[in-house]
Amino acid sequence: MDLIEYETILPPRVRNRLREFGVVMDMARLPFAYLRPRHKARPKHRIILLPGYGAGDLSLKPLAMFLRRSGFNVRTWGLGLNDASMSRLYPRVRDRVRSEYERYGQPVILLGWSMGGVLAREVTRDHPEWVEHVITLGSPIIGGPKYTIFARLYQSRGRDLDQVEERIKARYRKPIERPVTALYSRTDGVVSWEACIDKWSPTVEHREVASSHIGMGFSRKVFDILLDLLDDVVEKKADVN
Repeated sequence: MDLIEYETILPPRVRNRLREFGVVMDMARLPFAYLRPRHKARPKHRIILLPGYGAGDLSLKPLAMFLRRSGFNVRTWGLGLNDASMSRLYPRVRDRVRSEYERYGQPVILLGWSMGGVLAREVTRDHPEWVEHVITLGSPIIGGPKYTIFARLYQSRGRDLDQVEERIKARYRKPIERPVTALYSRTDGVVSWEACIDKWSPTVEHREVASSHIGMGFSRKVFDILLDLLDDVVEKKADVN
């Protein structure tokens, strides 16, 4: 791990930040996503959706509706707004995932948007037996808030972002043992795309998408990619069984 050097990562460019306003068009096109035929119901494959910083279950409604119409058993996290407090949220997400696993006796699929993806990865790192697969959308897995547009906000609150980054790097000494698919966009206006690339974890597969950061939760194209990914997870599980 010490031999791997990340390039100098810069905050998202101004033009990428401006592209975030394109989410309005993503929302306008979203109704067409629900016209696709329903897939075969897969009630055993339970998915928990985790929202990004400053968001809650409401932000996940369009994606949840799409996946349910595609036959998946989907739950939003039910923990209110994501305030990016790992010390507060981590144990709550951990207990949520454990409860789902113990109740149904099946590992869950975790799908986390931005900071939600960070939480999904860390719970999976510590408790791989509860999780089948992790999918992240624009999640800053390097540096935490350091390489996002919220960096100055954190600094104004007295947070040492270099120290945060070092703590995150230390976590990689314990590898993630379950498969992770990381979606990222080079036009992300909230999180630097380089901060979404995990060069340390052998179980991570990266997938580039054409989307803004906010648009990942409302883009029909991203939804279709997610459906294909989830179909692959289900098929692999069926082959194993």
